[in-house]
Amino acid sequence: MIYEAIQNAVAINKTLRSKDPKTGEKEYLHIIVSSTKKGTLIYTKGKIKKKDNEDTFYILISSKRFVA
Repeated sequence: MIYEAIQNAVAINKTLRSKDPKTGEKEYLHIIVSSTKKGTLIYTKGKIKKKDNEDTFYILISSKRFVA
């Protein structure tokens, strides 16, 4: 269900500045709110990793149902 919502996302809703707890380096966390095929809104927080200066994959940090 969460994978489906991330895959269906059309945009990043919000970007937050943070620090990596392991290294203390600055990083950006992205908030994505999107729906599943059944229409359930899912709120996810994660970060996009780069490899060879290209956005490679989204690391999911947390997720929950979105209630407006």
